[in-house]
Amino acid sequence: MLCANAAVVLPELSFFERAELPEATLVNAQQLGEKMMQIYPNTPIRHNVEGTVVLNVIVTPDGRASDCQIKKTSGNGIIDRWACRGTERYARFTPATNADEQPILSQWTESFTLTLGDPEAVQDEEPKS
Repeated sequence: MLCANAAVVLPELSFFERAELPEATLVNAQQLGEKMMQIYPNTPIRHNVEGTVVLNVIVTPDGRASDCQIKKTSGNGIIDRWACRGTERYARFTPATNADEQPILSQWTESFTLTLGDPEAVQDEEPKS
């Protein structure tokens, strides 16, 4: 399977092989968050659609995301594609290493939420008695 980085060819992995890959570490969380905000999809916003998607990506030995799979859909294909495309394009990782400290194929799982309004205002609101 050819990944987003055309120089890397990923092996075909079964569900179980993929699940056994070690975890990579995201190294650009702030930048990824900023980029994801910049590419927020307008259609769900115009239609007041919110949702959380859980995705899993394969992390190549050079620290790039590839082969995004939806582990739990948001219920909206636009939100799901937004999370996968943004992650594959903008996320950078420190991949797991083998016993010789060489970077190896790894994985990363995360959830992304598309919310409308100000999420901080919702969190700061006092519960009503």
